[in-house]
Amino acid sequence: MVDIENLRRHYAPTLDAWAERFDANWERIHALDPGKFDERFRRVWRTYLYGCAEMFRSPNGYTHLFQIVFSKGNTTRERYP
Repeated sequence: MVDIENLRRHYAPTLDAWAERFDANWERIHALDPGKFDERFRRVWRTYLYGCAEMFRSPNGYTHLFQIVFSKGNTTRERYP
């Protein structure tokens, strides 16, 4: 293992940004396929994005997101990822 980072504190703002972009582009998304991207689809995705953001924002801190970088063992100072 080369590196491990907990992205928890960064992920709520990331999800907020995705949700804002989703809302801002909803008309374009809906126009791609109105049958598939209907109002139910919109509500489900908004609930998922905002709900996940709140999970990461929770003061209990039970939800985490780890980024782990592995190497096959060929890591040197000159070739560090």
